Amino acid sequence: MTRSPYASAYSQQQAQNHYQQMEIKTADPFELILIIYRGALKNLTEALEHMEAGRIEQRVGAINKSVELIAELKSSLDFEQGKHIARSLDQLYTYMLKRLTEANLRQDPEPLREVIKLMRTLESAWAEARANLQPQQRAEGEKVQLSA
Repeated sequence: MTRSPYASAYSQQQAQNHYQQMEIKTADPFELILIIYRGALKNLTEALEHMEAGRIEQRVGAINKSVELIAELKSSLDFEQGKHIARSLDQLYTYMLKRLTEANLRQDPEPLREVIKLMRTLESAWAEARANLQPQQRAEGEKVQLSA
């Protein structure tokens, strides 16, 4: 009995989804943030590729996924503990969301490129902060002081 290509692609997607679920379940708080950044960056890069190729529906979908991920980062900010860093990140996320709306409406790649650059910088800062923590601190979600 031969398997259809659709069944193979479906089982590959199932395996990928299972892997992602396990990655999220076993991640420390810092890794969860990095997973969101990486997902947003993946979708932003895809959106840029779709925009340049004129694939409107795919571009809109990729931008919308990025917007959801950035909104998730924004909603997870702790203003009580994070104080000025949380406020700064909130303003930056709001700015990125505005730029993504502009990119989508104007079909302009520049705002996408700008947001990709900002997200890469933030992802790098979080990765560095995580790397500087001991495993126990990571697991407990130790507060991180990011410096500019």
